[in-house]
Amino acid sequence: MPRNATSSFKASQQAPNPDMAGAVDAFLKVSIAAAALFASASVGYYYVIYLPERDARLDRARSMDAAHADFARQADIAQRAAEKRESEERQIEQRAALQERYRTCMSNVEQNYALSWTDACKKASEKAKKERSDCFAKNAGKEVCDVISPAQEFSPDCSLSSGIGKGLNDQLEKSRARCLQESQLGLQ
Repeated sequence: MPRNATSSFKASQQAPNPDMAGAVDAFLKVSIAAAALFASASVGYYYVIYLPERDARLDRARSMDAAHADFARQADIAQRAAEKRESEERQIEQRAALQERYRTCMSNVEQNYALSWTDACKKASEKAKKERSDCFAKNAGKEVCDVISPAQEFSPDCSLSSGIGKGLNDQLEKSRARCLQESQLGLQ
């Protein structure tokens, strides 16, 4: 190699060019300043623009979630109240129907009792008429027949013998107790 070329290479390595060092220094300074400006702009954007928008979005989402939860809770409360009201109305209707069945049962019992009493009075009247007729058929006098078989006209509320009257009254009480028992079983 020629000596000049090597010496110029060595010379370039040994002494830097002062014009070039100033340009590199200026470029590095501008690059560092630009990097610092970019970094501070990025941090500023993050804290001034991005975080507030994100927080606002999160707040809106939380508000919407809270509103949905509140709406669901209110809907649940309203549904439970409606179900409770329907249940109470059904219970009221059931009680009213049960009371009506009890009244109907008691009315039927009273009617059956009155019909049975009237029928027993009618049979007693017919029996008394037959006995009186038999008494006259035996040629007993009116005075004797009045004592043995007094004249008895039919009346639906007549006095019955103690056995027949007690039997009808016992049946009435049993029927009333049955109506009451059926009513009480319906309440359970």
